Amino acid sequence: MAIRIQKITLKLQIRLKRQVAACYRGKEFRPTAVAIIYVRGIGSPFEYLTVTSVREPHEYFGNHGPPKGGVGIRENILKALFREIKEEVGIDRSQLVLEGYCGTAGVKSSSNKGGFPKKKYFFFLLRYTGYLNLTIQESEISGYKWILDNRIRPYLRSLKARRVTKYRALIKVYRSVTRHLKAQSCATRKEKE
Repeated sequence: MAIRIQKITLKLQIRLKRQVAACYRGKEFRPTAVAIIYVRGIGSPFEYLTVTSVREPHEYFGNHGPPKGGVGIRENILKALFREIKEEVGIDRSQLVLEGYCGTAGVKSSSNKGGFPKKKYFFFLLRYTGYLNLTIQESEISGYKWILDNRIRPYLRSLKARRVTKYRALIKVYRSVTRHLKAQSCATRKEKE
């Protein structure tokens, strides 16, 4: 089943604020903002940004995925999203276009940070408009890669054995986002013709 990319509206932001608050009340899920960042490559392919975390426990060292981070108890989820992107890869908010919200997924936490046994991922789609060379924060991540749209799912599948629920959720989101972006690209080309 495909994920619908939702426009960021005030109504959606209120709903997300309530979901984040519910995470803290329940003490089961740590709310985590996840940035699915893409850039249009030369021609028509898209490339997605992935990072390698250094903050995971030893057994998961080298944990790969999109930039992400925890949302504070009274923090606006979009502010948390942009804060984490800036902290991890040095991308300023002015270089990003927030295109939509892609849904949530619950995954087991590898760190149990803050006493939460699980994380609730809140996925957001963003288009990057800056240069491909990034300045990473080595205290946050050890590296990054831009991966072509047709290589992202195989790349994540190769990592899936270590953290099945996390990578299954990421594969589902990337599949839907890629379909959305390709459909959008085709519609734009038809408008120009």
